[in-house]
Amino acid sequence: MSATDAREVRRPWLPAPLAAHGFDADSVQALSYVLVDEQVDDAVTVTVLPWPAADGSGRLRFDDLASAREIGLSLKALRAELYKGWLGRRPRVGDVFAATLSPEARAALETQRELAWERPLAELVDGPVYDLSAEARMAAKLAFYAGVAAVHDAEDAQAWQMLDQADTSAGPAPVRSELPGRTEGAAGG
Repeated sequence: MSATDAREVRRPWLPAPLAAHGFDADSVQALSYVLVDEQVDDAVTVTVLPWPAADGSGRLRFDDLASAREIGLSLKALRAELYKGWLGRRPRVGDVFAATLSPEARAALETQRELAWERPLAELVDGPVYDLSAEARMAAKLAFYAGVAAVHDAEDAQAWQMLDQADTSAGPAPVRSELPGRTEGAAGG
C-alpha cells in the first residue's frame, strides 16, 4: 500500500482501552470526542467533535471539522463534577474523553456552534465518560513524529516485528459511570 493509499483508508478509531470496555468499530462511532481545549482563569472551553477515524497508517483523522462545537464550562464545575474522586489530576488542556452527549445537549449543539453550559455536567452527557487522555496524547505524538521522521518500508517493519501485533498491554479506559448532580427527569435519567 502506498503512502497515498494509506491516507485514504478510514476506519473508526478504536483505542484498546475502549475495546476492553466492549466497544467495536460500529459502537464506538456513537461516542463524541471531547477535548479540554482552552482554560482562562475559571473558564474552560471543551470542544466536542464527531468520533475520529484512523487512516491506514493509524493517524487520527477528523473528517468533519464543520461539526465541531464548543462548550463553555466553569473550571470549578469541571473539577468537582468530572475529575474529583476519579482522576488523580487537575483538568488540563489536552485532556480527552469519550462520551455520549445527552439528547438535550445534542439538540442545543445542532443550532449553536458555541454553548455556555451552566447546569450539572451529568445533564450534558448521557452515560459513562471514558478518559482517553493518554491514548490521544500518544496519537498526537505519533502523528507529530511521523511528520518529521524517516519513512520505513514493510520490510523494516517485518524485521522489527511490528506487523499484525495487537496491543494487549492496555486495560480498560478509566470510566466514571455517573456524574454527580443529575437532576430528576434529566435526559437519560
